[in-house]
Amino acid sequence: MADSLLDIGGEDIFPLDPNWASRPSHSYNFTRYINQYPGTSTEIETKNDEIPWIVEAEFDIQSKEEEFEFLTFIHTAYGRVKRFWLKHPKSLFRIKDPLSNGSTQINAYTDNSELIAQGYERIWIELSSGDILTRHVSAIVLDEPNNEVQLTLPTAVDRDIALSEVVRIGRILLVRFDNDRISLTIHNDYRSSTRLTFHELVKEYSELAANP
Repeated sequence: MADSLLDIGGEDIFPLDPNWASRPSHSYNFTRYINQYPGTSTEIETKNDEIPWIVEAEFDIQSKEEEFEFLTFIHTAYGRVKRFWLKHPKSLFRIKDPLSNGSTQINAYTDNSELIAQGYERIWIELSSGDILTRHVSAIVLDEPNNEVQLTLPTAVDRDIALSEVVRIGRILLVRFDNDRISLTIHNDYRSSTRLTFHELVKEYSELAANP
């Protein structure tokens, strides 16, 4: 078939996949203050209930065509100005049941994702055919007796998907670069590499345009 890129507005997707020789990592940007005064107990004050992800990864560019694509993307992003989508490189869910055309629910093995779900999450599914699907997940509910979590999709799946067809499924994050200056290491006439950090924009999911 073809890619089904829905629920992500009109924002671009970062074009490169990370180099797994240097393991990609992510952390959480907590905005909490610890207050303590002499003779009193410690108080933790939360400034932001939504917790953005910070993703860091190295990218290996194997040709001048890839390098041109990367540099063009960097130019259009204007450092920390323009937002875009980043496919989180790690599989964050393991699908339990196959999907059928018109499905609005994904059953996945429990992974504690329901504990941090905020309702703005988007996921991406990579299929063995090379096709990519993106969908909004409006809720993640734990079904403890069946050892699974149920992901609710406001936009239905548009094809039948067998378990054997799913290569990866994880978060796709609305992000910006954390720096206005990008360093590119040139190894030879064809190969170059760069290490980038991305910050999730938890306050901007609500601004996304509706699907056309």
